[in-house]
Amino acid sequence: MIQAHGSDAQADYSRSLVDKAGKAEVSMLVPMVLLILPITVIFAVYPGLQALEFGL
Repeated sequence: MIQAHGSDAQADYSRSLVDKAGKAEVSMLVPMVLLILPITVIFAVYPGLQALEFGL
């Protein structure tokens, strides 16, 4: 009986950790999409635009 209660408590704890991780994943994606991804695109496109502008 005590062992069953312990395994139920452990299952509840691990389920709550998975829920917290899912919410944290979404909040970690926001800075990446808003900051890191646009900067990466700018670094990728800028040399091509410079080459076209200078006619190289």
